Amino acid sequence: MENVTTTPTITPRDKNSTITLVLIGVVIILCLGFIVVVIGYIGLTTGTNKVNTTDTTVTDSTPNSLVATQPAITLSEPTEMQIVNGQIDVKGTATYQFNNIRVELFDETNAKLASSTVSLTSVSDSVNNWQTQLDVLMSPNTTKGKLIVSSVEPATEVSVDIKFESYSESENLVLFTPLKNQIMFSNDLAIRGQAKGLFEGLLQIRLKDSDGNIIYSDSITIPDQLLSFTDFSYDISMDDLSSAQGLTGTWEFYYSSAKDGSEVILQTIPIRFL
Repeated sequence: MENVTTTPTITPRDKNSTITLVLIGVVIILCLGFIVVVIGYIGLTTGTNKVNTTDTTVTDSTPNSLVATQPAITLSEPTEMQIVNGQIDVKGTATYQFNNIRVELFDETNAKLASSTVSLTSVSDSVNNWQTQLDVLMSPNTTKGKLIVSSVEPATEVSVDIKFESYSESENLVLFTPLKNQIMFSNDLAIRGQAKGLFEGLLQIRLKDSDGNIIYSDSITIPDQLLSFTDFSYDISMDDLSSAQGLTGTWEFYYSSAKDGSEVILQTIPIRFL
């Protein structure tokens, strides 16, 4: 008996079903691919936004773009117990809420020696640097003082204690006033210091303008100063201050030598005229 192999015959209906299944599979694959692409794009976009937000935060935290929250004034110069003279540089910061601040200098008797108003132009939410120069117009009565920075609105005040410069180029004289670079604003001036070993206890003083003209001269008698330093204070009134030439001048403190009567310069202090 002969073996016969039978080959399955695919009917047209079976062919159509197969093609339909293949097409459905292709569509499903395309849809899945599209979904993957969309999810990847969203993830990439979200990641980029996070990086940009972080960069912006870092930029805002730099010293040049500080963000202000509460009203505040700081004073960075002069520092606590810094030695100052008649020309003082004052520096600090202020938040955007302030339009004007007041800078004032007092001695320990509460006498006002200098003042200045600083006008601020502020950008919203910013912290701004400010600075001003205080010109001392009055001689201090004490060796220490206080510098105060304040505002009426918002009501704020910060302060720092300072020391006034003294001068002792000679072993015979220490001067507390006038201060170096002080402005001769008034005809009246207090000269304070300590002296020792002056011939006949006599201290000569004179003020010269920038052309060397003598604007004022006088002498101060200081008793009981032969062997040890003695404090002295002397109030003077100058009639010819308006005749000074130039914007600068010099106080000279000297005495006459017991040997030959020559001048012995003990101290010079530069000052300013208005």
